[in-house]
Amino acid sequence: MNSSFSGCEFEINREHETLLKYSPSVEYRSRLLMQAQKQAIFHKFNTNKNIVIPNVVSIRNNGFIMEYMPDAIDHLSLFENDKIINIKKYVDNVLNFIDTNLSKSYYVDGLELEKYKSITMTKLSSINLHGMVSKKERQKLVNLIEKNKEPLLIGQCHGDLTLNNILSDGSNIVIIDFLDSFIDSPIIDIIKIQQDTCNYWSILLKERGDFSSYKKTLSVYSYINERLGAANIKCRKWVAVLEILNYMRILPYAAEKNKNLEYLSRIINTKIGAL
Repeated sequence: MNSSFSGCEFEINREHETLLKYSPSVEYRSRLLMQAQKQAIFHKFNTNKNIVIPNVVSIRNNGFIMEYMPDAIDHLSLFENDKIINIKKYVDNVLNFIDTNLSKSYYVDGLELEKYKSITMTKLSSINLHGMVSKKERQKLVNLIEKNKEPLLIGQCHGDLTLNNILSDGSNIVIIDFLDSFIDSPIIDIIKIQQDTCNYWSILLKERGDFSSYKKTLSVYSYINERLGAANIKCRKWVAVLEILNYMRILPYAAEKNKNLEYLSRIINTKIGAL
C-alpha cells in the first residue's frame, strides 16, 4: 500500500497490471469518483498515439481501478538519466496535450464571467489558509477578482497536471491522477506545470529543498518555461488569480503533513504582493 500527498492510497496488482486508487475518507471518495469519470472521458476521446491515458477498469465505492503502466518512469528519473531525444519527446508530448486543450477552449464574459467570478470567490472563502496569509493580502486578492473584467478562458483540463503526474515510457507520456477542478480551464494545467518548472514543487516533495542534485532537471524546467511562454493567453489577471488560488489550495494538505508551509506562504505572499 502506498499513499499520495493529498491523502489517497493505492495498491498495485502486478499480475493483472492494474492499480487500485482509493481513500479511507468518505468525504474524499466523491472526488475520486469525479477523477475516475474525468480520466475515463479523456481516455475515450484521446486520439494522440504518443499520449497514453490509462483506462479506468472499474469504479468501486471507495475508489477505482485503472490500468497500471509498469514500464513508465517519473519525470525526474527521465530528465536526470535518459537520452536528450527522449526528454524532448516528453516535453513535446506534454505541450501537445496543452495545445490541444487550448485549441478547444473559448473565452467567456458578461453574465457567464460573473458566474465564474462567484465560483472563484466561493472557492477562496472555503480554503483554510492556516494563518499563512494576512487578511490584508487576502483582501487584495478579493478586490482583484471583484474588479476583474477580463474574459476568462474556459475549456477542458487535467486539473492537477504537475510533472509528477506525467510519466514516460520512452516514446510516449502517460498521464495519471486527473483531478476535478473548481474551474475547468487549460490555464489550470499550465499553472500546475509551472508549479514544478518555476517553483520546483516535485523536487521539494522528494528532497526538502535540496535542488543541487537536479541540475539537468532544472535545465529542462527552463526549456519548458521558454516554450510555455509562447502560449497566447490574453487573460493575464485571471492567470495571476488562479495561480495564487492554486498554491492556497495546497496549504491544507501541507499543514496536514506539516511540510513546506513556509515555502508555500512565501510563494503566495510574493505573488499577491506583485498584483
